Amino acid sequence: MFRTLACLASATVLALTAGAPAAHAETVEYTVTIRTADVYLGGTDSTVKGKLFNKQNGKWTYFDNSGDDFGRNDTGTYTITVPSTFGTPTHFQLWKAGTDDWAVATPIIIKGPDNYSKAAYMEGNYTWFTGEDKHNRCQVDRANHVMRCNHYSPEMKLLNYE
Repeated sequence: MFRTLACLASATVLALTAGAPAAHAETVEYTVTIRTADVYLGGTDSTVKGKLFNKQNGKWTYFDNSGDDFGRNDTGTYTITVPSTFGTPTHFQLWKAGTDDWAVATPIIIKGPDNYSKAAYMEGNYTWFTGEDKHNRCQVDRANHVMRCNHYSPEMKLLNYE
């Protein structure tokens, strides 16, 4: 008797939803591809987060895949989910916890729906996240073609990328 009722309930749900229009997605996903530079002590085991924003300030997203992320010369792709009302991202920012260093190669590639393909560039060949708390900003080291930041990258404008 119970099995018959369960089958009838399942059949009713299927019949009711079969002709229903698809609901609009409440969220949109963007992928962020980051490459750690191929330099001595360039990798990190620290927590790394990123966020997209435009006129709205996005939320920080923890970047973590299975295995060891952000090793020297490693490339990882991570997902940032935003509300469908967010609009088109115009900027991207990184944050790294901890006191170890991390060297991020440029560009950082962001892809999304409708052929959205942008790149975030930092000044120089790569950016060192030093983890020092001396300042809360980045400094350009033109002699070595790098940017040095403590925990936060600059807010990077997203440019077209093919």
